Amino acid sequence: MASKRSHDQFEKPSSNQVADTINIFESSSIEDRTSTFVAAFSPAIAAKILQAHQPYKNASHRILAWRKPSKQQSLSSVTGLNAATRTIYDTGSDDDGEKYAGKKLEKLLTELDVTGAVVVARWYGGVLLGPVRFDHILNVAKEAIRKWQTFANAGPLQKKLKVDATPNLTPKQEAEQKERLAKQLADRDNSIKILRGLLAEKKTSKAQDSPTSDSPKPSQDVQTKVVPGIDYTSMPLSKLKQLEKARDTTISWILKQIDETEVET
Repeated sequence: MASKRSHDQFEKPSSNQVADTINIFESSSIEDRTSTFVAAFSPAIAAKILQAHQPYKNASHRILAWRKPSKQQSLSSVTGLNAATRTIYDTGSDDDGEKYAGKKLEKLLTELDVTGAVVVARWYGGVLLGPVRFDHILNVAKEAIRKWQTFANAGPLQKKLKVDATPNLTPKQEAEQKERLAKQLADRDNSIKILRGLLAEKKTSKAQDSPTSDSPKPSQDVQTKVVPGIDYTSMPLSKLKQLEKARDTTISWILKQIDETEVET
């Protein structure tokens, strides 16, 4: 049986800026009468941050589920000279007012054998939908997960084409993309600074709790490498896309370090 862990243990910085800095795979929307459903999946972003994703802040419900490998040692059973192992998973959910919906999403992650977090935002318009609402919730969640699976299974060349391709862009469209990426990169820089500061605090706290530890001081281990005041608007579109990918990789790495530090404390 999957072990459970408190939802709060998945929390990272409360700043919503961080939620917009990770690659999130989003479904198309389903509209039924006066309700709208949209899902987002991420294999790496912390569950609580995904639930706080900026576009969903005004949703009536933000239903959440997560599944990730446990930090505990895998269970083993030994028969003769053969050993069988299986991974323990930490799972959990949050209905956010939509009763039973969180558990259905949690079950879906297990059935699809994927790790990560999924959130379904529902904007309720005043008309009760009945049980069909659960179909909508699961369908948008499946679509978001499939989008990630398609990307994850693509070869290096296909992934590069997805990142670098700029098909038939007009000068106006290219300018709009550059403006959007320049703003996103500035937001990512700010998020990296926030996350690095949080990681430094956690490592400082850990060092204080273990005064005899031989671990390097946080100031030696974690430093903000983001150069302030970069003029992204003067860079070509291809360069901006490369920087966007690099920033996302940096953020994912810092989040992983924060998670590992929390487990160790």
